[in-house]
Amino acid sequence: MQDRLPRADRDVAHADSERPRVDDIRQELHRVVNSGPFRDAYRLTSFLSFIVEMTLAGNGNKLKAYTIAVEALGRGVDFDPQTDPIVRVEAVRMRQALARYYGGIGRDDPLVIEVPRGSYVPAFRRRNACEKPKPRPATSLPTLLKPEQEQSAEIAGRRQELSESIRRFRELAKTHRQRVAAMAAAVRQARQTLVDSRALLQACEGLDLACGPDRPLLPTAQPYQPTEIRPADGRKAQRQQQAQSPAPARARRPRAS
Repeated sequence: MQDRLPRADRDVAHADSERPRVDDIRQELHRVVNSGPFRDAYRLTSFLSFIVEMTLAGNGNKLKAYTIAVEALGRGVDFDPQTDPIVRVEAVRMRQALARYYGGIGRDDPLVIEVPRGSYVPAFRRRNACEKPKPRPATSLPTLLKPEQEQSAEIAGRRQELSESIRRFRELAKTHRQRVAAMAAAVRQARQTLVDSRALLQACEGLDLACGPDRPLLPTAQPYQPTEIRPADGRKAQRQQQAQSPAPARARRPRAS
């Protein structure tokens, strides 16, 4: 029946049959990330899983160095791909890990995940039953120099990453010291406030006791004692009494007639 179809339709049907299904791609991704080259490499696992899922979701055109660094490799929003080569370095490592996997334990996998050079969008293809690992061509001088260049780039990237980590650690340590100093100053101020408050309370309590009815106002003052009035001399008191009392009226004698 396929022979009766036009050639264009036969090509489309053949392409559809050769196109990997989403479930098959995810199963292959699971086998890859749980293999030896990827199992202990968190960045490689996160990198590959992120770009595969983005491609399956139809967002392969959004796979840029900035997006991968921020969403897959844990970089901050201030990431600059021009100064930080972490994405390029990890992409080289990921391609090498994929080559080791499909050259070893994954040589019989029915599906192959590839990340072409110059792009972060993965490609998926089915492996033919008669396909065998290609023999390595005779190594030439450029081929020998290429891994050394990649290794130098990887070392440079790791060195820059280490320098960036040390710089961020120093900034965090400086911020931590400043916060500790501020907290120590606040504790000292609070302690001095408590000491002053306690002294003020003690002074107020002493003032209340000093101003009580049974104690003088000042510590050196003597308690008030009313002086006793002594009686004056009898004559002197009598004269004072007569002077203060009004003079009695004299009685008139009757005239003789």
